[in-house]
Amino acid sequence: MPTDFEKAKQEQEIKRKLWRQQQKARMQRHLPGGLSTNNQNKKEIEEKEVEDNEEFPSGMSFEAITARLRKQKLEKLRKGENKKGKMSKIAEAKKKVEDVKEAAKNLKNIYRIINGVSAVSLAGLIITFLVMNAQLILGNWLKVKLVPELSFPEILIIIFIDFMIFIALLILFLLICFIIAIIMQHPVIKIIKMVT
Repeated sequence: MPTDFEKAKQEQEIKRKLWRQQQKARMQRHLPGGLSTNNQNKKEIEEKEVEDNEEFPSGMSFEAITARLRKQKLEKLRKGENKKGKMSKIAEAKKKVEDVKEAAKNLKNIYRIINGVSAVSLAGLIITFLVMNAQLILGNWLKVKLVPELSFPEILIIIFIDFMIFIALLILFLLICFIIAIIMQHPVIKIIKMVT
């Protein structure tokens, strides 16, 4: 039983013979009557045509042969194998994408565990706050692949905490400025005291 390679080789040879026959037939049609080849050449051509027709599989035209070859090639591509039997580049890329997705999912779970465990102490709260802000900036806004994104409820929580800390720092800054102004006896403070 011939292998695929031998079948392909045979079909390629059949294609060549068919092409040669077509070229000879075209030449015979275009030559004027007096210039055509002699009767002996015609007999040789007819004999070769009979031999070539015997070599063609019954009912297989040139189009059928090429269609079968295309079908075999498509099947090999769909299987994801090249001539050596290894995975094709597309299949390798799909596998790598799946591996990266799985690693990102695991990393996201690790970040959540770290956030939950470190939130137990005051230092843990500060670390959690910083890590979640880093995730918000790098993961959600800058779309860095290694940093997982925060979910919508986590984003709301971190924005609320950021707002509260901003207000607290602003009040603390104003309070410190006011105390320094009182200590230095700033003229604006004197005017406020005189008005009240």
